[in-house]
Amino acid sequence: KRDDLQAVMALLKKEMTDLPLAFDNFRE
Repeated sequence: KRDDLQAVMALLKKEMTDLPLAFDNFRE
């Protein structure tokens, strides 16, 4: 089930990179 773990990690990494952008847009 390593593939599942890597998929989750990749998803989280994408979420973490998208969050700051969304937060900046929200603050403006």
